[in-house]
Amino acid sequence: MKCLVINIICLSFFLNLSALAEEKKEPISFDIKSYGKTNGYVNNWIPLPEIKGKTIFNDAITLKPEPGVANIIIFIASWCVKCQQIIGFIQDLEKKYDLPSIKFTYVFSHDLQEDSYGFAKEYHIKNGIVTNHKILHDYHNPDLPSIFIGDRNGWLLNRMIDVSTNDLGKLDNILHLLSAY
Repeated sequence: MKCLVINIICLSFFLNLSALAEEKKEPISFDIKSYGKTNGYVNNWIPLPEIKGKTIFNDAITLKPEPGVANIIIFIASWCVKCQQIIGFIQDLEKKYDLPSIKFTYVFSHDLQEDSYGFAKEYHIKNGIVTNHKILHDYHNPDLPSIFIGDRNGWLLNRMIDVSTNDLGKLDNILHLLSAY
C-alpha cells in the first residue's frame, strides 16, 4: 500500500512538471546527444516522435501521441528471431492492459508490406504500421526488438533496446504504473 501511495505521488509530480512545460509553450528541440543509445528511464523531456507509414492493410496513417493515452511502440521485423520469441509475451501484456488509456503499436521498419502482413496475420496483430527508414532516424536507429514507452502527455518515458524475455517484467511494471492513474 505504501508503495502505491509513493508511486501515485511520483506520477502526480511528473504530471505537474509536464503541465508546467506545456504552459511555457517553448519550442521543443530534439537533442540527439541526450537521446543516446542507453536503455531505461529517459531523464530529458523528449517528445515522442510521430510515426508516418501504412497500416499492415496498406492504408496511410500518421500516429501522433494523443493526450491521455500512453503509447507503447514496439519495433519488430518478420525475419527477426528475437522478435518472434517475445511477440507472444508482449501480446499477453497487451491483453492484460487492454485499456483505452494504453495503446500498443507494432512498427515494421525493416520489412516489405507483404512480409509485415504475413507476420501480423500469423500473430494476430491488428495495429501494425509499415514505415520507411526515416522512422529509424527519428527513433535513433533502435536495435530489434525495441520498445518505446510514451506517457499520457506525449513525452518519451522509457525505452528498451534489444529486448529479451527477461526485460518484459520491467515493461509489465511500467504498464502497471501507467494504468494506475
